[in-house]
Amino acid sequence: MNDLKQPKKLLILYILDILRRYSDEEHRLSQKQIADILAREYSMKVNRKAVKANLLDLMDFGYEIEYSEATRTSKAGEAETLCTDFRLVHDFSPEELMLL
Repeated sequence: MNDLKQPKKLLILYILDILRRYSDEEHRLSQKQIADILAREYSMKVNRKAVKANLLDLMDFGYEIEYSEATRTSKAGEAETLCTDFRLVHDFSPEELMLL
């Protein structure tokens, strides 16, 4: 986009835009991949937790976002649930868009 620092309040809109442009049934994104795209395209440095919080906000608002859950053991030996492989469920499939 540009080299100017982007306002943090636009973060949720940028994440939605990234999901629209880069995710589909065959292409899912991790929180790190979303953060990397934010840094590259929007000059926004955010951590994984900020990405996850905004993804959850989008889901709470009604956007259909699918993801996978995985459990891992932390260094302290505690089980931790991770959310990954996010994708926005698009209104139309690529085939339906070609027909339009």
